[in-house]
Amino acid sequence: MDFYKNHIFRFGLLIILIFSKNTTSHSASPAVVCVNNVPYLRKNCRNCLCENQIHKNCVNNCVNKCVNSCVCNKYLKLDKEISPNTTVFAFDLHEVIFSRSYSTIAYEVLRALKNGMVWYLFNPFFLFKAISVSRENRMFEDIYYTLCKDYPSLLKFEEDFFNISNTCCKPINKMVDTIKYLKSLGYNIFLLSNIGFNSYSNFKAKFPDIMSLFDGIYVPGPDNHYHCKPYKPYYLGFINYLKQLGLDNRQIIFIDDLTKNLDTALQVGISGIHCKDTDHVINKLKNLSVI
Repeated sequence: MDFYKNHIFRFGLLIILIFSKNTTSHSASPAVVCVNNVPYLRKNCRNCLCENQIHKNCVNNCVNKCVNSCVCNKYLKLDKEISPNTTVFAFDLHEVIFSRSYSTIAYEVLRALKNGMVWYLFNPFFLFKAISVSRENRMFEDIYYTLCKDYPSLLKFEEDFFNISNTCCKPINKMVDTIKYLKSLGYNIFLLSNIGFNSYSNFKAKFPDIMSLFDGIYVPGPDNHYHCKPYKPYYLGFINYLKQLGLDNRQIIFIDDLTKNLDTALQVGISGIHCKDTDHVINKLKNLSVI
């Protein structure tokens, strides 16, 4: 009898330990929580205790506290409720709004070489200069026009340069529709890209309807000394650009496909969403109760 009593006692202790462990691990994340007296179900994120689905009646600033502390939202550091009066959105261009076709890029490069650019590859001085400039962390357009200063004959390949840069792009329709919806809600939308000023002018002519969705663009060019991502002067220049537009009191949510760009942006106070794909961005915006 004592044998059975001991086993029953041990079994009881085991059940108590398991129960206490489960209740402790979930004590910080109840199944139902309340924000401003509005109850809603909590659906735990895999990596944190924040809400993946947020009740539409929740107040944004309460939600932002959760977002800012969430490890899966490490690029979001928001200090205001998200609304058209407090927040602007900035989008990268390539692999966010437009996808690249690398086979088309290869075709345009081969065509440029056939048009006569190939002879520059046999000039060791040109190659040395090109390699030296490219190591200075410059973007594509800046490298091209810098080489043109020493080799003016390169300017005749400007059309080929734009073809390599711009004809390889195809709109990502779902992201374009998302931008249109944000515009309909009253948000200011900006383009924050490394495309280059002259390349953008050529690009805009190819996709005027999509480019007209932006309230402003900030791209590397002569006016900002071709500062580009992922370096701080570029983002500080964008913040100053917003100040000139009277939007310096707005928090910024920047959507980009490269984490190195988001890392530096966050250092100067620009929040971000990593564009793993369009659906991921849309889900993030839903989590923030933006759409």
